[in-house]
Amino acid sequence: MVKAAVMRSPGTNCNNETAQALRMVGIDTEQIHINQFIDRERMLSEFSIVVIPGGFSYGDYIAAGSILANQLLSQLKAQLETFTEAGNLLVGICNGFQVLVKSGLLPGEGLHVTLTHNDSGNFECRWITLIDRQGHVMHAPVAHGEGKFIATDETLDMLEQNKQIIYRYSDSTFPANPNGSLRNIAGISNRQGNIIGLMPHPERCLTQENYPTGHTPSAEGRLQFFKMIAERARR
Repeated sequence: MVKAAVMRSPGTNCNNETAQALRMVGIDTEQIHINQFIDRERMLSEFSIVVIPGGFSYGDYIAAGSILANQLLSQLKAQLETFTEAGNLLVGICNGFQVLVKSGLLPGEGLHVTLTHNDSGNFECRWITLIDRQGHVMHAPVAHGEGKFIATDETLDMLEQNKQIIYRYSDSTFPANPNGSLRNIAGISNRQGNIIGLMPHPERCLTQENYPTGHTPSAEGRLQFFKMIAERARR
């Protein structure tokens, strides 16, 4: 059976919703505090999927996700390398995406990108529309102050060429693109497709009751992102 760990840390606040989403697509899921992995009470190798959920890890002091990123590299680097080299899935949502980018785990291959302050200068909390590589539409809320995806044109071209851009905002203008991300990028993967980051929060819209009036997504649409994760893990 595919097993997932939702990795908690100080400041995490989307762990329960993320665990529920994974269970809804048939994944046996536990919530594990990062210290349990660091102390080797539990091992990343016990799982096929590890998700770093949203929130404000360590209060987002210095820059969003930076402290947790440094902790991963300094205290879990060997475990992470073994875990991802085996083809297991490492997923970051919102703050988790920031962590994966700040740690250099995304986009990989020596490419450098960053997530920085929204063009509006504000914390953006609103519903947006996402489009994946196949043209499928997903609606989800965003809630971030540092979600603008930037990179050099050369790096952006490489991400396009390698098919590493997995989700885009539906339009380049505000508020459809809530942060000013270049090329409307909302989510990417590494070249192998097993390290994945997404800025919006699909775990916050798991039932019809979570959606604003007028939105009537199918169950498949509501769980699109997590179904994709489950399918990749089962390959």
